[in-house]
Amino acid sequence: MVAERGCGIALLAGLLFVHPAMAEGTFRVGLGAQYTSGEYGGDEDIDQLYIPLLLGYDTQRLGVRLTIPYLRVGAPAQASVISRDGSRIVVEPGAGARDTDSGLGDVGASLTLYDVYAAPTRGLFVDLTGRVKLGTADEAKGLGTGETDYALEFSAYKRLGRALGVATLGYELNGDPPGLDLQDVWYGSLGGSVPWTERTRAGVFLDFSQSLLPGRDEPLELSFHLRRELDSKRRLSAFILTGLSDSSPDWGTGLAFISRF
Repeated sequence: MVAERGCGIALLAGLLFVHPAMAEGTFRVGLGAQYTSGEYGGDEDIDQLYIPLLLGYDTQRLGVRLTIPYLRVGAPAQASVISRDGSRIVVEPGAGARDTDSGLGDVGASLTLYDVYAAPTRGLFVDLTGRVKLGTADEAKGLGTGETDYALEFSAYKRLGRALGVATLGYELNGDPPGLDLQDVWYGSLGGSVPWTERTRAGVFLDFSQSLLPGRDEPLELSFHLRRELDSKRRLSAFILTGLSDSSPDWGTGLAFISRF
């Protein structure tokens, strides 16, 4: 079976509980960790540890992000697995003794235009983001496709009292690694958050995507998030997820710490 874009959104979703354009111009530095595990239609688990260094800068109208990840993937020796952007393309789940590979993942960058549409009296804001994923990971180890991918997405934020609704819809153009013809796909996320305590918000997100490979299940994942404001400059986010299709991991969990300057 196949696991694809999936939770590439989820690790960062916990950082988006507050509309970014409402923050003052700041530098941001963060470190995350995401672990996922699943059988993907086979009989043995395929595990991945994804540790991204997150760098960013925000103004009232513009946001720039750079993600530099470390990857470690453990899978049956006969499995055919390619990692990309915090998720996996599982061409064949395989069996046999386990192999583990690790190293630099695919570096990603994004540019966001905040408030391309804004209706403050209605509590509605829409952002436009362009993304590029560079083929920096070692494709010989299955840590990346070796290709550059591009994506364009819209994100809408709607305030409902103290609650915040978030919806994202994007389209991704994918490069083709040797031996694979990856499809260009629509993807998105739908969810929101509510206050839990004075400094903590809780939220739920549903991530979905078209299949990268023809004839495979479409990835679908449900995740639950907590975000804690440690002080005026530091934030801690955590999530757990469950996969709702054979193209998603069975389960996963993640943590991200963000500090602004």
